[in-house]
Amino acid sequence: MDVKTAFLNGALDEEVYMEQRDGDFDPTFPDQVFRALQALYGLKQALKMWYAKLEDLLKSQGFDNIDWDACLFLLMDDGEIIIVLVYVEDLLLVASSLAAIYKIQDALHKRFEMKDLGEAKVILELEIRRDKA
Repeated sequence: MDVKTAFLNGALDEEVYMEQRDGDFDPTFPDQVFRALQALYGLKQALKMWYAKLEDLLKSQGFDNIDWDACLFLLMDDGEIIIVLVYVEDLLLVASSLAAIYKIQDALHKRFEMKDLGEAKVILELEIRRDKA
């Protein structure tokens, strides 16, 4: 899954100010700066705020964050196992059934604009092979 405009999803938890740029320049107030009200691409806080919003959603769905890897979320419920791996703004969903994947996809789609990239074949240069048996 690819989250579209992931870094624009986070609300800032601190005040961030930016100098006026050429395209955003206001000649009537040349010495003033802009205050960012939400995360923007290029802000170092954007990834942190996106991750916090995603983590809140996954935890509300019952996922636990694995301590040794902040990008791995696990849910074990009634014999179902669902794993969500996060890499920047891409998510890899692994589950013991398609119904479990559809359930978490639905929750993610309700909160974020996402694109389903289909069955994973490669992630982080690792080839994925499925054995349906």
